[in-house]
This record gives sequence, C-alpha cells and structure tokens, in this order.
Amino acid sequence: MTKIANILNLLDKDIENFMIDFQGSSAYEYEKEFKKLMDNYSKQLLQTICKENDTKQRDTRKVKTVYGEIRVDKSHPLSECPMNFGISAFLQEHMCRIGSKITFKESEEEFKNLLGINLNAKQIERVCHKYGELLNQVNWEQSYRDSVQLSMCYPEAEYLYCEVDGSMIFTREKGWKEIKLGRIFYTEDNVRISTERNEITSSVYCAHLGTAHEFWEKFSEEIPVNKKLIFINDGARWIWNYIQDCYPNAVQILDYYHYKKHIYDFAKVWFNQDKVRVKQFTDEITEYLFNDDITGFFKQLNELKTNVKKKEKELEKLINYLEVNRSRIRYGHFSKQGFLIGSGAIEAAHRDIIQKRLKLSGQRWTIKGAQQIANLRVVKKSDRWESHLLPYFNNKMAA
Repeated sequence: MTKIANILNLLDKDIENFMIDFQGSSAYEYEKEFKKLMDNYSKQLLQTICKENDTKQRDTRKVKTVYGEIRVDKSHPLSECPMNFGISAFLQEHMCRIGSKITFKESEEEFKNLLGINLNAKQIERVCHKYGELLNQVNWEQSYRDSVQLSMCYPEAEYLYCEVDGSMIFTREKGWKEIKLGRIFYTEDNVRISTERNEITSSVYCAHLGTAHEFWEKFSEEIPVNKKLIFINDGARWIWNYIQDCYPNAVQILDYYHYKKHIYDFAKVWFNQDKVRVKQFTDEITEYLFNDDITGFFKQLNELKTNVKKKEKELEKLINYLEVNRSRIRYGHFSKQGFLIGSGAIEAAHRDIIQKRLKLSGQRWTIKGAQQIANLRVVKKSDRWESHLLPYFNNKMAA
C-alpha cells in the first residue's frame, strides 16, 4: 500500500500544479492535458497493483490494456489474455466493437486519439477476425432459445415478420459475390414514431456469404416454431421456393415497391415514356389490388392490345411474373389486416449491417474475412453482444 500511497501523493501534487499551470488555458487544452495526466497515473496504479518490484521478469508478461502496455505477474488475473494475443480481454472487446464499425486503419487512429494506445490496424484486424470466426461455431438454435426475444411474452396472435434479401460485396477469390441477410422482428417491435415514420425497435439478423441452402439452414434456426409468420420479399425465386416448401402456412407478401417498379417499368415501354399516362396507368391498375379485385386486375392487363412485338413481349413477361405472385399481391387484404407490405426493413438492414462496413470504396475481402466481420456486426445489431461474445472475453467459453 506504500507504493500506491506514494503514487497518490505525487498525483495530488501534480493536480495542484496542473490547476495553476492551466488556469487560463482554453477548455479544449484543459481537458486534453488533464486526460493525459490521469491516463499516466492510471497506468502507474494499474502497473503497481499487478506486479511487485521483487518479481523476477520471467514470472511476468507484457499485456496491452486500455491504459497502455504494462508488465503483470503471471499469477495475476489480468495476465489471462484470451486467444494469447497479449492484449487484455477488455481491450480486445473494444477492438472488436470498433473494428466491426469502421475500417481497421480508422480504428487504429481512434485508439490512438481517444485512449492514447498504440494498436496497429493489423492487430485490430486479427482480433476481429478471430472472434468473428468463433461466432461461426455458436449453436444458433440454442442461442435463440435462450435469447431475450423468446423469453418475452407475446400475445398468441402476434405475428413475426421475416425478410430476406441479398446484396453484392467484392471478394478476393470470386470477385462480386452475394451476401444474404435475413431479418426477423415482431409486429410489436414496429413502433409508430410519427405520422410519416415507423421504427423497428428490436430485430434478430442472420448473414451468410455462401449458398442459399447454407443461408436457409442458418436462418431457419433463428425462426421460432409455432409463430404466425409473415414473409415480405422481392421476387427472387431462391427465397420464395424455400418459403413455399418449408413455411407453406406463412403469409407471403411480394414487396409492394418491387411490384410497383415492375408495373412502372412496363408502363414506360407500353406508353412510350409518356409520364402522365405511365403514372395514370400505374395508379389505376394498382387500385384493383387495394380493392381486393384480383380478377379485375388481371382482366385489365389481359385486355391490353398492341401490334408491337416488343410491347407484347413485355406484357407477357409482366403477366407471368404477377401470376406467379398472384397470392402475394393482395395488398388490400394485407392492409386491412394491418400487415406491412414493403420490405424496407431488410433493405435498411443491408445498408446498416453490410454496406456500411463491408462495401466501402476500394475494399476487397476474403470470403472468410467478410463472413467474420459480418458475424460481429450481426451479433451487435441483434443485441447479442453480451450473450455471444462476452463469455469468450471472460474465459467462460473454450476457444
């Protein structure tokens, strides 16, 4: 305790001097210099309580902490660095948290500027990829069973929305490759913020850079059984084929904005880019759907006549597309039930989880590395950081 008392006495004197020396300084300089002072003493205090001076060097090890690098007794808890990185568990968590949000080079700068710690980008990258890989080993079905979402009591009639979509990221091995993302949330999670805006307060995500079969195998474990499901997606066959086979009783809705785009693109061809007629046709034909008149909707399309081959081909393609999705475009019926009809939630998720970190200018990922960072971001956005990652940092799970 004498050593600690000596440090505190020195700190007391330095604070007195600091108050005199920086009394007339700017607010910025005052806070900056005070932080440097306290960081220095924090490191000294931590060093003192983690290593006795008479300890032989072979019985100690260097550890990077949030206060800087110190030498600690091998018998001290702080010497237990997960994954043998020589970095404290607490600092490793911050590396994963920051490195999964911004580039590794930017993370290096932030650690230097905010904490005064010299961590290079490669160190941050290795730590992030290591824990991202460990998340591949999580028993997702058990994790979901134990998660907050299932432990909450929802009304029996509560619906669960499931949305799936893919976007492209650039890989070293195969160039542009699709990463598939799934998002699930309860109707109760969709909260009205204003007359023009809703916010989804809680979601569970799943991301996979691989085949559709692998994605569904992973994502289906996130979907709890015995829940009323609503799938809202675009027209991708790999999505609807699986839903039809595995969730035949689920409500299936073709994303309204994808439907509208098909109608609008067709109308531009049919009416020779006449904006007034295009809008008029799009609105009139769509009104049938909101009036629950599917028969009238297709009757109007089939009565369109032309001698232009290109237009005939576009009409045939549109009708075939809509016939395949006939049961999924009953927007009047869905709206009366209070269901969402747009897949904006999954498109927003792609921007937030995938593109914000994995699709930055000039980035080229290994397939394995992209999946690992996606895992970290999915765990964070699913509010599972404590349940899935903290056990590793606390040495409660085997590496």
